[in-house]
Amino acid sequence: NLGLLDIGCGNGFFCGLAAKKGYEYYGLDTSPEMIKRAETEHNKGHYSMFEATNFSKNYQIKFAVVLIIQLFPAFKNREDMVSTLREAKKVLNPNGVVIIGVSHPNFDRYMEKGLFNNTTVKTKFKGYFNSGAKMMISHNFNDEKYIFEDYHWLLEDYAECIKKGGLVISEIDECKPDINAKKADQTFYKSRTQYPTYLLFVCK
Repeated sequence: NLGLLDIGCGNGFFCGLAAKKGYEYYGLDTSPEMIKRAETEHNKGHYSMFEATNFSKNYQIKFAVVLIIQLFPAFKNREDMVSTLREAKKVLNPNGVVIIGVSHPNFDRYMEKGLFNNTTVKTKFKGYFNSGAKMMISHNFNDEKYIFEDYHWLLEDYAECIKKGGLVISEIDECKPDINAKKADQTFYKSRTQYPTYLLFVCK
């Protein structure tokens, strides 16, 4: 089978989808709790605990797909993005792709704070071009409050890091919702078509 590596895999959420697409799923994460969950909840995957910025020496195989989903907004500097992409390039087969998914920088939580006064976000809002701005995001889950630390990166930050990482952008997808979502939930569909939510880079 073709191999797919998920960097920052969390609980192995993409394992099932990878299997349906014919990929052997490999996940890495720095959290022992998440690796344990992944091994329990998605036990068909192969999991390891490595740093995203230094993992390539631990893999002897080359991957057809490398996923980096919602990891970069958690990085406090661009150098870590570049290091992660260079590591991804080392384990990518010549015809493979690196898929990077991030919150759309025009309307991420930092921008929501400034545009819509989103009260779940604490940050010093100075406008879109405040590259690397830190934000603290609160989420309520099962009656418990969790605080996440993220950073606001610009579109040009991502493009520059991809270039420095030795990759080339082949496609960009702003994740417009599928028309079938409108049939399932019109309110959800309308909210997702008013503003961009996510952004995908497909790189080679």
